[in-house]
Amino acid sequence: MTSLKPLTASEGYARFILSAWNKRGFTDMESALTQPSSALSAALPAEEWERMDLICDLGRNLLVWDRSGDVKNATDKGAALALLRHLARRE
Repeated sequence: MTSLKPLTASEGYARFILSAWNKRGFTDMESALTQPSSALSAALPAEEWERMDLICDLGRNLLVWDRSGDVKNATDKGAALALLRHLARRE
């Protein structure tokens, strides 16, 4: 069942990062990771900023792991994507 609860800023951010990852839109992803939405900065509670920081770290790690091409990172990439899906309410 789909939740009718509106998305939080961090859930929307996580969805954007996941969408960019799935489309292999690394330029969009890098841009979003280096410039989080400053327009929302004053309005967000501390918990949301913590989630945004976590999402940003996960996204950066995904890019690093993807570029390294190292097979041993597959488990880490899978865990990061699972956590992003959870934070985006995509489970």
